[in-house]
Amino acid sequence: PFLATPEAAKAMAQEVATWPEKYGCDGIDMDIESGAGDASGVGSNVVVFMQALREANPDMIITQPVFGYPQVAAENAATNAACDADGSFNGLIDSVGIMVYEGTQALDYVKNYAEATDQWDGFPITCDIPSTGVIVGMGGNAAESDILSMADSVKAGDLGGIMVWYASVIDADKQDVAFQYGPTDDATESKDTTGGDWAEALTRME
Repeated sequence: PFLATPEAAKAMAQEVATWPEKYGCDGIDMDIESGAGDASGVGSNVVVFMQALREANPDMIITQPVFGYPQVAAENAATNAACDADGSFNGLIDSVGIMVYEGTQALDYVKNYAEATDQWDGFPITCDIPSTGVIVGMGGNAAESDILSMADSVKAGDLGGIMVWYASVIDADKQDVAFQYGPTDDATESKDTTGGDWAEALTRME
């Protein structure tokens, strides 16, 4: 496991730094959730990994998914490491994505990251992420009214955007989904959502 030791984390960072050239990706999403994310040493080693990756390939995008309420050691460590000792944002991560996908409920948790230092004493997050670095989650099967309402709220709050869970990739040859976690939350197959709703949301957020 690449987060078992600092040495393994650094070695993996060197490999990941080559992925944009090898695979055409532009970044990495550090989705290490409950279980693995709470193992001993993982929190500090995920920070080592990110720091090494930033050094090896500064142009790569690093995003950190988080629950509405911060509760996973690795996620908290990565988020907190994005601020220096004086509280200034250092850009170790480019954004946090709030993994709340019911309606527009993710908006209720923005304060836990954008205004973390205003929460109660002992709050797990000690770094205020700039609002433009906070991305709110939304289900791929969201209704049109929720999609457009969320887009307006993102614009008004100067947030970073909407993280959709999820939309399948279409196989151009077969004109069918190439792979799918399941149809329930898939924007590609939802009967309540059309591409036009998401396109309008993008226009509203510009």
